This record gives sequence, C-alpha cells and structure tokens, in this order.
Amino acid sequence: MPFNMFPTAERFRMSRSHTWEPPTCRTARKPRRHAGGPTSPIMTLSSVASLGLLVILNLGCERAPEHALTAAERDAIANRVGQLFDEIPVTTNALQFDRLLSFYRDSDELTYVARGQVTRSHRAFADLMDAQFGAVVEADLRWLDSHIEVLSRDVVVATATFEFTASLTTGDIARSTGTYTCIYVLRDGDWKIQYSAHSFPPGRG
Repeated sequence: MPFNMFPTAERFRMSRSHTWEPPTCRTARKPRRHAGGPTSPIMTLSSVASLGLLVILNLGCERAPEHALTAAERDAIANRVGQLFDEIPVTTNALQFDRLLSFYRDSDELTYVARGQVTRSHRAFADLMDAQFGAVVEADLRWLDSHIEVLSRDVVVATATFEFTASLTTGDIARSTGTYTCIYVLRDGDWKIQYSAHSFPPGRG
C-alpha cells in the first residue's frame, strides 16, 4: 500500500526479492459503505478526492453514453474491487512487496500523488516503494474505515482511512495515519489501480 506513510522524510533501500506466499490471515474487515448509503465523513472525502483526481488526471473527460448499471451489477463491481482493496493491508503486512506492486497498472500513465509531489510510471512507483520499505522488518497497516464508489463499468474509487506502524532495521518505530484513495480501472478484464493519493492530517505525514 501506501507509500509515503512514514511520519518523517526518510527513505530506505530494499531488494524486491520477496517471494509471494498466500497470506495465512486477513486483516479484520471494517464495515464498508457503498454509494447511496447514509452520508459519512469518508464518503464526503471520497467524493471530493475522486472528483479532484478525475479532473486533474483527465479521467473526468466526456465519455460515450453507456447503459446504466443495475443495482446487482453495481454491487458485484463494488464487492470485487472491495476485495482487491482489502488485499493492500494484507499484502503490506506480509511484506510481499512484489505482489503489492502487481495491484497497480504496469503503465507509464500510473500516477501517485502525496506531499505535493507527483510520481508517474510503474517503474518510478516501484523505485519509490523500494525507498520507503527498504528497512521495514515488520508492518501493521489497518483500514479504519473504507468506502467503494462505482463511477462506471470500468472506473471505481476506493478510499480508506488508515493507521500504519512499521518496525525498522534500526530498531526505530515509524507511525502514521491518513487517508488513501485509489482509482481502479478495468483493462483487459482486470481491475488495476491507475491513480492513487495519500493525504495526512495537518502537521503529520
């Protein structure tokens, strides 16, 4: 998951040689809110964040008309993307960083925004992950609340507030809290993260 999660500006180096093994446990799932339910702060945040990203990154350009989704279709898409989104903390906590990278679209258009900086391309994102997690020996990432918003048949916004704690090879403990937003796009039958962004409470991150 989240990169740029640490409360300081340190960067760490690592070798992405971890071999994926099926996780033996899952992070407890928090209640998820879908579009159309009662309004909550994270739903409002999700709408604002997704609108901003769509405008900035040109996902909000006019699209050809399409048939409206049925409730069943919308629920099926939300459930599928929700499962993928929930894999981010599971995979992060297992330190399976190669697998974590596979959740993101392997494209020069992959875009990540945090701390006023924009990282573009899958390669640059992989380098950022190396720098962030190189000295991490134990991770505890938790979604506190999450929201899935289905915008169309091929675009979904997933947002979560999170807590993150990492133990480093130096013996130090790094902690952060914030909000993570991912825009998933459907390409060749697979849902991948195309755009993502971190935001942090004022004075943190």
